[in-house]
Amino acid sequence: MTTPSNLQDEVCPDCGVVLPQLSESGAAHRYVGASPSCWQLFSYLLNAGEPPVAPGQLNPLLLDAYCVQHHGTPSPQAVNSVAVHALALHGVLVAGVAPENALWIRQQALRDSADKGKHGRFYWLEPPELGKMLTVADIVNAPTPAARSEQLQAYVQSVWQAWSNRHGTTLAQWYAQYVA
Repeated sequence: MTTPSNLQDEVCPDCGVVLPQLSESGAAHRYVGASPSCWQLFSYLLNAGEPPVAPGQLNPLLLDAYCVQHHGTPSPQAVNSVAVHALALHGVLVAGVAPENALWIRQQALRDSADKGKHGRFYWLEPPELGKMLTVADIVNAPTPAARSEQLQAYVQSVWQAWSNRHGTTLAQWYAQYVA
């Protein structure tokens, strides 16, 4: 695990990135396991486009990759979040669904079925080791919009690779059962 270089730094528990601690008491997401500074960096990148990123094929999967990487701790919400976002990655990167249809995959994965509602169908997937994936800081630290887009593409792929190496069979089964 990475350690802070000074007392004003904090380590994100799920991706390991070391970032300056927020001066105000920034809140992270309720069940996404990011540090406040990592969550803020992601939020700016996703919502405000700051810093800007050039168009890229996998840009629509930034949310999915981040939520899978920032798995949190076992809870019904965290379990469903990781499963649904990992299934979106699987659908695009393995099953060939267009990236702009990731929302459709997420909706399919959570739709109620006659035999089993949306709660309790997924279970906790043990996360990969820290340091196996790029982080949103790698995207933000790239010098140009085009370079940030390249990093974003690599980020999505690195998150998918780490999780699919560990849980690819389970994700393929869930995709066949709940999405396809």
